[in-house]
Amino acid sequence: LGDAFKAYGQAFSHLSPEEIAKLDYIPGAMPGTLGRILRTPGTSLAGMDTFFKTILRRGSYYSEAIRDGTHMVAAGTLKESELAAFVARRVNYPTKTMLDNAEQFALSNTFQNDLGTMAQAVRGFTQMGPLVAFFPFMKTPINLMKYAWNRTPGPQLISKTLYDDIAAGGVKADMAIGRLTL
Repeated sequence: LGDAFKAYGQAFSHLSPEEIAKLDYIPGAMPGTLGRILRTPGTSLAGMDTFFKTILRRGSYYSEAIRDGTHMVAAGTLKESELAAFVARRVNYPTKTMLDNAEQFALSNTFQNDLGTMAQAVRGFTQMGPLVAFFPFMKTPINLMKYAWNRTPGPQLISKTLYDDIAAGGVKADMAIGRLTL
């Protein structure tokens, strides 16, 4: 949690270029104390987004390190007494694959993952002209609908994502089968 609170606090001091791209305004457009007060809700939102992404990334590091470690113990390539040290080492020095998986996990679970072609078309339509006043943010609501669709018995059976994940095998298949059975 310490990393997450630190990330939340950093949102109030500076924004990264990827975070600025998500916003519909230019940060710091109004200088001074009044500008800072007016930007507080947006900055708070960015901070909470960063807070939860940090927690999700760390959780992903731990789950992957524990999964790899237990497989190595079962295969006999790692002693059970060395498992805790292995997990700590992998969490503190994650591999490139772990970093990529953690980022995808964090984006997916904060509903910030990329939209498909059909969802991008819907987003483009709703954010044209005066409609943007009624639909300023569409990525998260669309991803929430996709999330619900992929976990609702019946509609999930016609989801391409379900079959792609099962065909991929491994952890993705396990997660897809878990969504299917719950």
